[in-house]
Amino acid sequence: MRSNKQLSLKKRYNKVFILLFFLIFIIIPFSTILSAQDEDNYLIVTSEKNVVDANEIFSVVVKDKDENPVEDAEVYIQSVYDSTESTNKDGRVWLNAPGDRTDIKIIAQKEGYTEGSTIIKINVPLSFWELIQSPDAQIIIAVILLVSAILFVMIRKRKSINIRAKEISNEQNIVKHGSHGAVLSEPSSDMYKNQTESA
Repeated sequence: MRSNKQLSLKKRYNKVFILLFFLIFIIIPFSTILSAQDEDNYLIVTSEKNVVDANEIFSVVVKDKDENPVEDAEVYIQSVYDSTESTNKDGRVWLNAPGDRTDIKIIAQKEGYTEGSTIIKINVPLSFWELIQSPDAQIIIAVILLVSAILFVMIRKRKSINIRAKEISNEQNIVKHGSHGAVLSEPSSDMYKNQTESA
């Protein structure tokens, strides 16, 4: 019985050895050759602009390693897979820059080539809230508030001076003309002296 078990065990070891031999010396080298062939044919993605505005339509060109344009390459913006475009005969494709991120990775793929990519920066306009939170904006807002406060105080002071001037003018008219419009004699300086002495 032991010899049958030993024979069966040897057969299993032989099968495992043959499988490992096949894997190590046939499959791995073959896949390396295929990947080396793919690496010989790789895509280069270039753009005329390194920085584009949000929602701007811009173009990229896909070329092979020899700088020849690659037609019918699938080009898309990473994480925006629903907008895959194909290059024309000049290797050019037009894309729309998203407005929700500051940079994008553009990927080009074609069967028989290793994929290529490039990164483009996007100028995203700041929202009103982001503008207010910036340090420069806070200084500008503080200056505007300070100037507004100074103007407010100056206008109120000028109004109160004008009101007081009218009151004084009215008082002088009442003293000069009386309550019925008759001209009264102006009080003499003796009368003021008597009032001040009695007080």
